[in-house]
Amino acid sequence: MISIIAVRAVLAAFDLGPKFIDERRERNARTRSETTAWLKSKNVKFIEPHANFMMVDVRRSVKDVAPLMLAKGVAVGRLFPAVDTMMRVTIGSDAEMAKFRNVLAEVMAV
Repeated sequence: MISIIAVRAVLAAFDLGPKFIDERRERNARTRSETTAWLKSKNVKFIEPHANFMMVDVRRSVKDVAPLMLAKGVAVGRLFPAVDTMMRVTIGSDAEMAKFRNVLAEVMAV
């Protein structure tokens, strides 16, 4: 079963044409760039993102950091046991990533 909301969203995207995809790609690239520049400025290591997420080294177990982030309104990805200090972060909107940066700074005191 397909949601009517999903169908309408797809139809609206078609109406916007190819510029919609180009604009989204540019916006996502800018948001990724702003976030990675901030991480670099704080000397926080991360795996350079090329998609809609990144892995950020929080220097302690994600199972300890994730609840602290969530308590401040930022949900992060699940724990990857093989790299338990690397937190998966989905690239969101500019406002969401600004909140992520603020909360990460508080939690990590960077």
